[in-house]
Amino acid sequence: HSVRRLLEAFSAASGVPMDELASCAKELDRHYIASRCPNAWSEGAPFEYYDREIAERRVRCAERLIRKISEYVKTG
Repeated sequence: HSVRRLLEAFSAASGVPMDELASCAKELDRHYIASRCPNAWSEGAPFEYYDREIAERRVRCAERLIRKISEYVKTG
């Protein structure tokens, strides 16, 4: 359940440094549970803490991760 740990494992197994993507992986991890659990926040529902801008930043992070790993898989 951790993008960061998956990225670290991929980097270790492939020898491809992924340091520039670590912050994206951590960002996605921070929102993994809180965005879906109804009691993750002290007040209100998860949807009240997220908006389009936040969602779009997370999508860009996910796209960066997928693009970088896909490049390695295609050429590696």
